[in-house]
Amino acid sequence: MTMKKLMILFAAVFTFHISQAQLLSVGLRGGVSSSAVQVSQTFPVAGTNIKYTGGDKVLGWHAGLFGRVGISSLYVQPEILIAQSGGGINIDSAGTVTKGELKFSNLSVPVMVGYKFGEVLRVNAGPVLNVLLSNNVKGDIQNWEQTYKSGTIGFQAGVGLDISKLLIDLKYEGSLSKLGDQITIPGTTQSFNTDTRTSQIIVSIGYRLF
Repeated sequence: MTMKKLMILFAAVFTFHISQAQLLSVGLRGGVSSSAVQVSQTFPVAGTNIKYTGGDKVLGWHAGLFGRVGISSLYVQPEILIAQSGGGINIDSAGTVTKGELKFSNLSVPVMVGYKFGEVLRVNAGPVLNVLLSNNVKGDIQNWEQTYKSGTIGFQAGVGLDISKLLIDLKYEGSLSKLGDQITIPGTTQSFNTDTRTSQIIVSIGYRLF
């Protein structure tokens, strides 16, 4: 066999091996989350310390698409989702506590890198970009004005199961950047820098279309 034929045969065998080992998937994804606002700051206003802290967790949701490309046990899974998150806020002024709730709607783009143990169990982690679409304030804190960034960077990490065409995931998401730059105290012109972030536990179910 000539060298040229040998190289063609080697290339054909290598291509066949890669095509068998490679997994390309596209599917739908959705689920729920339990999210919280993480902040603990004190603002001195007119001789009174006002404490701004995170409160109760809130229920959120997400829905969208995912893709997955894998070779052997390794894979990369980008997703594009519409997601709602947020959390409760407590404002303590001289012992009087005012409660409210922040809600955020985001375009969420996680890129997960994972490893599969056999055919079912897997672990994954990666960065997530959240682009703010809208925000809403509920409760008794509507007068508090906070400046939000258009986008934030975070991370996700978790475990998952692949059962036939069904994907089940449990993930934690944390923030690597703060939500906004400052907050304005109602009834005053005073503004303070803030470091408000969100975190959430995410339960997600996906369905592989192909």
